[in-house]
Amino acid sequence: MAKSNPTRISRWASVGLLLIFLTAVGAAAVILVSQTTSAHSIRALSTDFMEEIAARARVTTLDYLAVGPRALEVIRQLAVDDQLEVHTDSKALERLFLALLKANEELEMLNYGESSGDFMMVKRMPDGSFSTKRIHRREGIAESTWSHQNPNWASQEVYADRSEPAAAAYDPRPRPWYRLATESGDLSWTEPYIFYSDRMPGLSCALPLVDSAGRPLGIVAAEFGISEVSRLLSRFRIGRTGQAMILTADSRIIASSGFAEREPELAEELPGGELVLRRIESDTDPISAAALARRPSTGDGAATPFVFDYRSVGYVARFESFPVGSSWNWIAGVVAPQSELLGSLRRGSRFTLGVTLLSLVAGVGLAAVLIYRAARLELQTLERRVEERTAELRASQAELVRKERLAALGQLTATVSHELRNPLGAMRPSLYLIRRLLGPEVAEGPPSKIHQALERVERGIKRCDHIIDDLLDFTRVKKLELRPTQIDPWLASLLDELTVPEPIELQRDFAAGDQLVALDAERFRRAVINVFENGCQAMLPEDSDRPASNGSRLTVSTRIHEDRLELAVADTGPGIPPEVLPRIFEPLFSTKGFGVGLGLPTARQIVEQHGGRIEIEATQGRGTRVLLCLPSFASPD
Repeated sequence: MAKSNPTRISRWASVGLLLIFLTAVGAAAVILVSQTTSAHSIRALSTDFMEEIAARARVTTLDYLAVGPRALEVIRQLAVDDQLEVHTDSKALERLFLALLKANEELEMLNYGESSGDFMMVKRMPDGSFSTKRIHRREGIAESTWSHQNPNWASQEVYADRSEPAAAAYDPRPRPWYRLATESGDLSWTEPYIFYSDRMPGLSCALPLVDSAGRPLGIVAAEFGISEVSRLLSRFRIGRTGQAMILTADSRIIASSGFAEREPELAEELPGGELVLRRIESDTDPISAAALARRPSTGDGAATPFVFDYRSVGYVARFESFPVGSSWNWIAGVVAPQSELLGSLRRGSRFTLGVTLLSLVAGVGLAAVLIYRAARLELQTLERRVEERTAELRASQAELVRKERLAALGQLTATVSHELRNPLGAMRPSLYLIRRLLGPEVAEGPPSKIHQALERVERGIKRCDHIIDDLLDFTRVKKLELRPTQIDPWLASLLDELTVPEPIELQRDFAAGDQLVALDAERFRRAVINVFENGCQAMLPEDSDRPASNGSRLTVSTRIHEDRLELAVADTGPGIPPEVLPRIFEPLFSTKGFGVGLGLPTARQIVEQHGGRIEIEATQGRGTRVLLCLPSFASPD
């Protein structure tokens, strides 16, 4: 049996001890560097994340508030170009207000006031309809008139027409929006306030109007609720309990991500009964109050994230001031527990330390491998976190760009629609005057070329109005309000309102009975009218003085199937060429001998919003059948 060499064993032992010592020193160095790097990474990511959330809160708020100035700028530009006679044509101003309110659902009300105390207001009512109020002052008397799209509002005393002493009637001149815009001569913002009707926060911005010669015309103002900002902020993920908020300079809450989830009371009632925005205080929101108390007030660190403790829990907070117009500064704030903000990175760091120590105990080789693998794992985790944050920032930027484009498209559509309606509105009285000048023999006698030409112009005006309505519908994104509706009576009532050109025959073939269908009646009405008028148009000769041929027929029918309702509109027109049929739903598609506007694309968009589909069956020379399919229905109880 060979004997071991004590000298060799001692040498290997020394080498082993030296290797273990060097490994321990190396492992300790790796642990120290890893922990230091991890700590720096956690702090850097924490800072970037808080800055990102605060920036998104600020941009979201400003983007939401930009709706008001954009609407007022449209009105101002029309006044400067002398295309809006506010003193002599209040109906034109009312139509413009209605178009802007329909195109911008954020707006609650548009006001116009004059130095004489005369006033006009168009208001969005709770049911989605609109009401118009006018006040005219003369010889110490104020005459107030109300007009309502929903006649039920007119029965309420507060909405009734009245005549009263001028001193007792509403006067726009002392109101903050009128006074601020008059004093500044430019766009002015009121302080945020509380609506008395629903105790929700609101805001007004106002702008003076002048004509092309610089003469003052009055003050126009936009009023809108800003509780939607709280719901937008609630989409930001800041751990389980973190909050993003928008505050006034004196720490009153304008919006908060916690408002959309827990719905705290944002209105505070003062002893005199006045409602104001609630201030952040230690008894109602102790964590946010503690963060505000520790916020750096001046210097370069005023917008830098900072750490504070509240009841032995560590928190990270950041507050950033930003201007709203030229009058006010608001604050975008973020507060979140440290453990929730980047807890996974801290847990990963502690796991790396434990694995490294265990690997050192297990052996020199295993320790080196595990330390290396743990370091790689931590590096990959940090890189993945950075990539995720970068992707979120890019997605946020893309969303902001998309919203800006949609807002620009909406503004352009509203402006173009108004520009088109003005000359169209002027053409109708011109047609009436031409008929009067030509005499009763043209208007009441047998058809003549002049009579047919006037009829063709009038049909063209109606067609242009319809195209403008389609353009507004196609570019507007509106949430549906579905209600159970008996389809046959609803459809019969709609057809009674429509005009069928002679000698086209309208046939009805209803089979739905008293079945209930989930409809947004206003939106679905537009889809049916578009399909109906396309069918009539298909049977009218183009560029001809002749009416539709005898035997032209339009059939509207309903059918109930097991899982759907089918509403069909069939005409006996020339049909659709096979090469055109695949492109029939493209907006503004046109080809030689055939073309469509936005009617069918708008109808398809509305039907798909209802969860249904639209189909077309066409045979060239034998007519067209358009089928609107809705997915669900129910029998009445």
